[in-house]
Amino acid sequence: MSGPGEVSLNKKAPPSDKYDAHQIMLDNREIAPPPRDEQAEKKRMMIWSGILSIVMFAIIMITLPFTVLSFGGLVVYASTVALILFLFNLLFRYFAILLLAYFYITKYTVLEREGYFPFISIVMPVFNEGPILKENLKSLLNLDYPNYEILVINDGSKDETLDVALEMVGYHKGISSMVKISILNKPNGGKSKALNAGCQYSEADIVLNVDG
Repeated sequence: MSGPGEVSLNKKAPPSDKYDAHQIMLDNREIAPPPRDEQAEKKRMMIWSGILSIVMFAIIMITLPFTVLSFGGLVVYASTVALILFLFNLLFRYFAILLLAYFYITKYTVLEREGYFPFISIVMPVFNEGPILKENLKSLLNLDYPNYEILVINDGSKDETLDVALEMVGYHKGISSMVKISILNKPNGGKSKALNAGCQYSEADIVLNVDG
């Protein structure tokens, strides 16, 4: 019996030359963000803020002789310069992020690569879907795409889902190539955890989700 967060292939399954069973561990928790050195970040922010303040003060002192300003006018002038610089920085960051996002999203449509078929994992979480599982897997074998695999995630099913899935484990002839069907057997934890397990196990360039 697998423990919490543990995903394994069932070792009690009947022997077969179509598949190998392995005990693996996957962490279903959310991936923690990389550690941050907040003290160093604060120091860098203080240094850059100080540099910008000095630059702004220098600009004001250089241009001040060419203007006739009272103390109140000086405050307004300095505030205007600071606001203009802030808005310029804000607009620059906004349009830079917008352009980078556009290039990232459209890179596969802009770049023409002959014979380019990124590897795809089709993750199928299933729970008590034994009667329809085989037909669903057969329908996925009819996809007109040459480079993909099918990964079935058995989320603690109580019926014959696991047995049906094990019958389909292995390589099958698709329309354009041989397609590998694999299964991960895990304790019931819900669809979200089943999908997370499939995404962690997959090594494909693109991961797709279909319901069993």
